[in-house]
Amino acid sequence: MTKLSQIKKALEENPEIIIIAAKDINYLPGKDGFFSHTVDFFVAPRTGTISTAEELQTLMMSLIPEIKPTSVDNFREETDYMYLGKLYFDECIGTRAAQVNIVLIDRDMFSTEGFVDGIFNQGGTEDVKRRVWVRLYPNVRTAMLSAEKGIDQFVISRNKLNKFKKLEKGRFSKFFT
Repeated sequence: MTKLSQIKKALEENPEIIIIAAKDINYLPGKDGFFSHTVDFFVAPRTGTISTAEELQTLMMSLIPEIKPTSVDNFREETDYMYLGKLYFDECIGTRAAQVNIVLIDRDMFSTEGFVDGIFNQGGTEDVKRRVWVRLYPNVRTAMLSAEKGIDQFVISRNKLNKFKKLEKGRFSKFFT
């Protein structure tokens, strides 16, 4: 079972969260930078807003208990902002092989470094990699805006979080849960 399938299963079966979006980009046969396939999960608490970095960090670290993340961006708070956290999971999904063969016909060039009797052979392999991100947001609305419009992907203002909390307690709660 791949890491991606384990991550997807863990997120789908978690009663505390909801998957808002899963952006899947396949660059094969090439790659974008280092990765040939990326999947970006946007998840949020199923109900309400979690407004502290500590609570969000605890929830995020419990999302995929079976797999150790490759890297983690931790939630952190400052006076006016909260920096959002995310989990990174990398895995090998294949191997790319390349072979270079050069056969010289000019005998004067046969002594070129790396050639034997006018022939150069070089080959190698590299892993084909996938990166999966799991981005936890304080609430469904923020996750939706981030997934759809790229808003608040890395940081959210304290004012915005407080506004969501107030709206949840008021008559607009149906829009944020």
